[in-house]
Amino acid sequence: MLFAFLQRLLSRCIASISTLFWALISGTPSIEPPPDVECGIKGDAQAESEPDVTASKKAKQEFMASLSRDAIRKLASRYNEHKPCEIFGEDNGSFNACFFVLFPDDGARWVVRVPIETEFQQPWEKLQSEVATVKYLRSATKIPVPRIHAYGRGEMLMNDKTTTQMFLISDYIHGKPLEPLELMESEKAIRSRLLQSILDILMELRSVEFDRIGSLMPGKSDEEPVVGNLLTFAANEIPGARLPTFATGQEYMQSQYDMVLQHTAIPCEGLEEGIARHELFAAHSLQKYFTVPDAVNNGPFVLHHPDLLLRNIIVNDDMEIQGIIDWEFTNVVPLPLFVPPLWAIGSGALSIDFYSAIIYAILTGDRYQTLRKAWDRSKPDILANIYIAQIMRHPTDLVSVFRRFFAQTLFGNEVDKAESDFFEANEALAAEARRRAMINGTIAGPI
Repeated sequence: MLFAFLQRLLSRCIASISTLFWALISGTPSIEPPPDVECGIKGDAQAESEPDVTASKKAKQEFMASLSRDAIRKLASRYNEHKPCEIFGEDNGSFNACFFVLFPDDGARWVVRVPIETEFQQPWEKLQSEVATVKYLRSATKIPVPRIHAYGRGEMLMNDKTTTQMFLISDYIHGKPLEPLELMESEKAIRSRLLQSILDILMELRSVEFDRIGSLMPGKSDEEPVVGNLLTFAANEIPGARLPTFATGQEYMQSQYDMVLQHTAIPCEGLEEGIARHELFAAHSLQKYFTVPDAVNNGPFVLHHPDLLLRNIIVNDDMEIQGIIDWEFTNVVPLPLFVPPLWAIGSGALSIDFYSAIIYAILTGDRYQTLRKAWDRSKPDILANIYIAQIMRHPTDLVSVFRRFFAQTLFGNEVDKAESDFFEANEALAAEARRRAMINGTIAGPI
């Protein structure tokens, strides 16, 4: 969980700085994204360049080095008629070590993934859910996802053979991650075609509906998964957190609000009392947004990719989509939480092109009317849903999202006064902010 801790620390530091300058951020009485939102693009770049993750990176490299390449090859060979194979590439992300293998006899290329189990609260359940999700998407939609050949646990894949590991083997998708700059600099016709393809994928996701909220788990067949307990990025960072399935959208939203509150209570060395107050004030100010309309409270509930960053879209040299990856922690969510990716909102060129693709699609067929109505940016609640979804996915973004997108709407130019008044009226929460600062060593006194 070291990576998650470092993210929390960095996010809270960023939040501390942003609160000093929030008054410099211009705004209108409506919830508006900043002009630079290409935002997913900028956010992706920041996420890739965040400092202070050296320890986490080192731990992942050590895990990678401890895996037996011979054991990886034998594992892959076992699931392809014992044909010989060779490793032609390696990589690791936040949650997995990845080995790319080639079978010279038939030319097949596979990916062997070994989850870094210490990064998960429920590693086996998480893997089962990802498998069920990808297999269901292959069987029920036209979304290009990799074929899964095998998965399991109890394999001895370490050099020292002292522990066992889980694994997942899938097809290798030929291509490259979609690069923001390459997309922006591509010819308009190519960019429009690609955005239309992304729109088709999102429409495919929207088309599958369920009667409960949760995470997909293996069922009778690939076409019939069951909706199991909810597994989320946010819950994964809370020791011992377990979420059930939900029958209503409001139950789900309450659970997600509670999860945000739990994240604000996670000890973070160096957390100052002022930041603890900002977090509590932001959380309580946004509580009213953690709701769903009565009309969709009981469904339908839809499948949503929680991390559809551009780099999770694999394209070929002609900028044609070859596959969508990284389906970890995909959930069935209430309809208002089925939102476009962050890079697809705002007033930037890429966002405008994305919405132009929606309009063009509507003019050429009625299939996309559902998305147009759901993502009409002229409705304030649409953007609110997008940013609440961001907080639910990344609770450490709470203060920065609140300051940038909600504070002006709720309190005009009186945000600081509103915060002061809030704590005067809520002495218990003021005391809680002080207690958290004491725990984190930034002020002295009895805890």
